Amino acid sequence: MSEIAIVSGRTHYELSERISKLIPGSKLIEREIIDFANGEIFTRINETIRGKDVFVIQTFNSDPNKDLVELLILLQTIWLASAGRITAVLPYIYGSRQDRKTGPRTPITIKLIADILKAAKANRVITMSLHSPHSTAAFDINIDNLSTAKIFVPKLIELHKEKNFVVVSPDAGGLQKARYYASILNSDIAFADKRRFAKNKSEILNFVGDINGRNCLVVDDMIDTAGSIVDVAEKMKSVGALEIYCLATHLILSGNAEERIANSSFVKIFGTDSIHHENLSKKFEISSIDSLLANVIININNDESVMELVEHRT
Repeated sequence: MSEIAIVSGRTHYELSERISKLIPGSKLIEREIIDFANGEIFTRINETIRGKDVFVIQTFNSDPNKDLVELLILLQTIWLASAGRITAVLPYIYGSRQDRKTGPRTPITIKLIADILKAAKANRVITMSLHSPHSTAAFDINIDNLSTAKIFVPKLIELHKEKNFVVVSPDAGGLQKARYYASILNSDIAFADKRRFAKNKSEILNFVGDINGRNCLVVDDMIDTAGSIVDVAEKMKSVGALEIYCLATHLILSGNAEERIANSSFVKIFGTDSIHHENLSKKFEISSIDSLLANVIININNDESVMELVEHRT
């Protein structure tokens, strides 16, 4: 198609630079993003993008509401600058966990996000490891929900040869993802049976599957406050688990999450740089998503399939 132009928001400029360098002939566009004195955001594109295939890269860090508004204004600015096609590249997408009504008078936030991205003139969305793969149904524009399995699987296969993991889901809702990794590793599987007794509070009753005397790999899509995932690890230890590892695509790490993990029974947390952090502890092993996103951008620009990179939890 037309020339690839990369436009970066402020949330992860380093990732945008790396992606641009991995795509031959692409250009990282000069832009200006300013916070006015009252907190409003202003954006300007400082070079022509007329007719170009524009990919806007933005994730959601410690101030997701501001990051979202910045993204929407940036998308409209790019549309007004006569871009040929606009793709929002959102490794971690706002509202991913709010994918259904959880009770009376509650929102379906991912649907709202889908609608406002379309209103802001995005033609397509690229994201990864949605909390629920079924959330793609909320979008009236094309969306690619990428799997990060190809990033992690090679190192997990080698580690599994040594550790002989049981793949563990932290709850019944994550069983589909755990089964996917268990099938790749040809490993046993288990999950935590929880009872939720209040909002954001749950109790682990027991584990379904044998983890006593076994090394375990806990698989989840994200770690936010780390409270639940650390509780799972400590309960696993109490019932005889040996070494405990964790795989989570999105490391949100709100509040004192890093400290909780540092003091936990986890040996290692495997994650990605879908959310930007500085100087994480040695318990974290970070793999970059830059090559995965670069390959998807190239294929989309060439109107080629990205099916092998899209997440299918079967």
